[in-house]
This record gives sequence, C-alpha cells and structure tokens, in this order.
Amino acid sequence: MNIHTCNHHLAEARIKADAIHVSRGTTGILHNLSVTIPDASFTAIVGANGCGKSTLLMTLARLLTPKAGEVKLDGASISEMRPKEFARIVGLMPQTATAPDGITVSELVACGRFPYQNALRQWSRADEEAVARALDLTGMREIATRNVNELSGGQRQRAWIAMVLAQETPIIFLDEPTSFLDIAHQIELMTLLENLNRESGRTIVAVLHDLNQACRFATHMIAMRDGRIVAEGEPGAIMTEELVADVFSLHAIIASDPVSRTPMVVPRGGLRDTLPKNGEKA
Repeated sequence: MNIHTCNHHLAEARIKADAIHVSRGTTGILHNLSVTIPDASFTAIVGANGCGKSTLLMTLARLLTPKAGEVKLDGASISEMRPKEFARIVGLMPQTATAPDGITVSELVACGRFPYQNALRQWSRADEEAVARALDLTGMREIATRNVNELSGGQRQRAWIAMVLAQETPIIFLDEPTSFLDIAHQIELMTLLENLNRESGRTIVAVLHDLNQACRFATHMIAMRDGRIVAEGEPGAIMTEELVADVFSLHAIIASDPVSRTPMVVPRGGLRDTLPKNGEKA
C-alpha cells in the first residue's frame, strides 16, 4: 500500500529526505526512504514498535547521519549547515532527555535560546519574553524555580517541551511527546501543538503511539512498517481497517469520532492472525 493524498504543496516543502538509508551496525533501519514533510502541517508518524519512526525523526533532526541519500532543508543538505543555523529553524524534543544536576525549570527552558547567543548578542529582553511565553504555554510558570530532577515524569516532559517552544523555530520535531503524561495533560499538549500549527503556521512533526490522537489532531500522517513508508496523507483518507491490520497486525474497525468527526480506531480485541480467512465470515 502506498497512498499519497496530501493537499499541501509538497514540491515547495522546506524539509525533505531523499533515498536515505540508515543502519545501526549491520542492521538496516530505514531502507531507501524518501519523504517530504508538508509545510505548515501537523504531521504524525505512526507505526508499530521498531518500525523506524523514531529513527526517521532523528535523521530529519540531524542526530543520525544516513549512510546513503540525504536530508535537505530549504534545498541545502542539513549535514552542511552550521549547528546554530539549523537550530534556529528546527527544534527537537527527543524521546529521552536528561537534565544536568541542579538545573531549574526556568534555566532548562532558557537553554532553548542558545541558538541565538553569540559573542555579539548576549541574553536580551526578547530571550526573557520567549522563556516566559514557553513557561505559560506549558503551565510551568508556577514551578519555574524548582529543580528539574525533582519533578514528576509528566512535569519533566512539559519542561522539555517548554524548552523547545522557547527556541521559537518554525519547525518542531517531537518524539513521543505524550509519554509520561496523564490523559488530561496529553490532550492539553496535543491541543497546544494543534494551536501552534493552526495559529502560527508552525510545522509540527511528532512520533505518536496513540492512533486516535494522531487522527484527531494531525493534518498529515505517515504510516511506517519495517523501515519503509506504506501510506501517507490526510488521516481521514488513509486510515482504513486494511492499514491498521497491515501496519499494526490489529483487527479493528474504523468509526467516526463523535466529537471531531475524524477516524477513530476501535480494536476488535484480536491480532491479525485471528482475522477471518478468505471465504470465512467475520
């Protein structure tokens, strides 16, 4: 299956991967993969564990270097860009991040302003305001003076997200941003990302485990299996029972979310090997 239904102008997109091959040791993770991230989209990357979705995100974010092919930003290879130049355009929240001992929430969030600092430009009012906005957006202002390592897992997650928001980049990558968050904070964060996308036109790219959240909030979806893209496009166009079975080996039906009217994946409780064989009734 390979579906292309996106309505965005892919030819003009800022970030693209062309025939990239990424491996760890002798094990190939991404295989001759090409993808274009639509500008001003909220793109969700979904797939089963080990399919390569986080590897794809890390490669787009310049943390992994492909053994073949290249990733381009604004037509230039990202491998040739200066780190601060890239960091003023692309912000990243990795799946696992460790804060230095003794650092407070506000100090961590302030690290998001590092790409703008140099010998001629020191800390400014603009930096202070960016940090304050990020703390407010993530609901972290009241605990800004607390040590990051003393926070709960969900609070630490929001502190790292605030740091990325303080970076004020037009493109934001997030690897499983709802991990460690309870359901209320998950929806709060997804709504925040949706608003950043809709209101300021930021391009959001997130690896997500929850298919229904991906369908509800994303404008574009990339579904992966075994290091390859098997479908991409608007969630309403590509999310089918066949895709769920193909990508997740899950027997499910696709209903309509009664609130958002987006696709809602409802598992039938069995794995793919329990699906009816040809000629059998479901």
